[in-house]
Amino acid sequence: MKYLHTFFIMILLVAVLVSGCAGNDEATSGVDQVTQDQNSMNGTNTTEPQNQSNLTGLVNESNTTESLNGSNLTESMGEVEIENESNDTKIDRFELYNGSVSDGDGYQINDYVLDITNAIPDTGTASFEVYNNGTKVDSFIINEGEHYAFNFEDASTIEVALMSVKSGVFPVVQISIIVTDYDRNGIYKSGVIDGGHEYA
Repeated sequence: MKYLHTFFIMILLVAVLVSGCAGNDEATSGVDQVTQDQNSMNGTNTTEPQNQSNLTGLVNESNTTESLNGSNLTESMGEVEIENESNDTKIDRFELYNGSVSDGDGYQINDYVLDITNAIPDTGTASFEVYNNGTKVDSFIINEGEHYAFNFEDASTIEVALMSVKSGVFPVVQISIIVTDYDRNGIYKSGVIDGGHEYA
């Protein structure tokens, strides 16, 4: 009888222990569920800032790309403008001389000499010869108010306009000499030559 009583008490203790373990499992499960719910809620809140961060990154990348493109465009335009300015300096048209030259004399422009070979005041005409390093390369006759152009260095031209022909001990012509498509700084020698090209 004593052993039966002891056995009954042990069964009760086992039942209590089993019941307590089951309660702990339910409590732990409940805690885990609550934790999962909280994590789920926190995860939702965390996703939004991440999405905002990604959106901000895309906007920044877009702005950076636009800025780079704008910079490249500006540099390209800058290069185009610099080239145009450089080309403009190579093309010039200017009057080199406006004055008188006596018949038999000439006017030198670098290696070229323009000789006045025959000036006739009565008819208002004058004849010219063009020499390059002593070699005759062109000749022409023009009247007052007319002009004539001949080839010069680097595909440029020289235009001679006869303004007047006056009488004197030696007839004197009034001429205008215009240089076209040539850099003004390329003229290193110019002026009236007494006696023409033979004395240049």
